[in-house]
Amino acid sequence: MISYNCGSREMCMKIREELKARGYQVWIDVEQIYGSSLQSMAEAVENCFVFLMCVSEKYYLSPNCRLEAEYAVRLQKPIIPLIMQP
Repeated sequence: MISYNCGSREMCMKIREELKARGYQVWIDVEQIYGSSLQSMAEAVENCFVFLMCVSEKYYLSPNCRLEAEYAVRLQKPIIPLIMQP
């Protein structure tokens, strides 16, 4: 799962494409949201093997991004932080 703020969308889409080219299944919200967005994101966190957290100031300030990250921590998912800005 790739968790990001919309300010990092372009780079996250490139990351998604690279991971898919290497044979990984990647959940990202631009193509796999059905019904309630919160429900879809919760299910994505619950079903992911690794949580890629694309960290930026906007990510930190976003209530939805923080909610996703906190849920991943609560479920003890492996988290890989990707720093998206200097």
